[in-house]
Amino acid sequence: MASTASGPISPIEIEFEDAWEDAISDAVSRLDEIGDLIDGEVGSGEAIDLLRLLGES
Repeated sequence: MASTASGPISPIEIEFEDAWEDAISDAVSRLDEIGDLIDGEVGSGEAIDLLRLLGES
């Protein structure tokens, strides 16, 4: 659900191990593109790949 707030969004502090920084960044960057006319949707195969990248599968 989209926010209805009109002001800037405040960052939140999330603790993670430095070794995971690149994997997290890659996954978040790709997920940020969801719905983009150029990049399209994340299919189930790509979602599984992202989970593997993050060590969840």
